[in-house]
Amino acid sequence: MYLAGLEGQILVNAGCSGRSTYIEFDLKSHRLWNRLGRLVNKTNGRKHVLGDGDPVLVVFEGDFYGPRVPDPKLPESIRKIYHPAWDNSNSMTKLVVHTIQSAEELPANHPCKPPESDSNQWPCFQHDPLSPSKEQ
Repeated sequence: MYLAGLEGQILVNAGCSGRSTYIEFDLKSHRLWNRLGRLVNKTNGRKHVLGDGDPVLVVFEGDFYGPRVPDPKLPESIRKIYHPAWDNSNSMTKLVVHTIQSAEELPANHPCKPPESDSNQWPCFQHDPLSPSKEQ
């Protein structure tokens, strides 16, 4: 699921909300770019505001990078415990997107779909991702 807002853009998994992938666009094709923008800004456009966008189900193609390596100039004791993130959301992975293969609105029954009564509620981000789920 793709989330975009004023502070950046990330990919998240509904079952793993404590982890995210930083997104950087280096598009080779702008096919579906406008559709993605419309879906992300659907609620904001209705309210005539700027802010965090709506979650969007996406399929991206690009280059995936794992965790960053600490600066080799740091002392070894710090390098062992220091895990630099790609962004200010603490994303430990990064995807450089070259192609948007699909972009769809979240279906009403998706676990991350905000309720109609309060589109600012994010069900996927209101639980501890490390605790066992009730569905298991």
